[in-house]
Amino acid sequence: MKYCSHCNDFVEDTITEKEETYNVLNKHEISVTAKIHICPKCGSESFDEIDDSETLEKVYMKYEAIYGPINPANLIEKVRR
Repeated sequence: MKYCSHCNDFVEDTITEKEETYNVLNKHEISVTAKIHICPKCGSESFDEIDDSETLEKVYMKYEAIYGPINPANLIEKVRR
């Protein structure tokens, strides 16, 4: 069971898949299929640490397959701005 912050209740969520697009380094849009947890009462999406982490891993793996490894210097430059 998961807690739905919209319903303020514990519910048996349903899992579906949806195409999501992420912006990596404010330059590249990467689309992946993500598992989405849906509240059966209100229909809102809920956070799932494991599935959300897997989605981010897919994004960065796809990014690296297309553009190569992320350069740590680019990350430091983005943080400093």
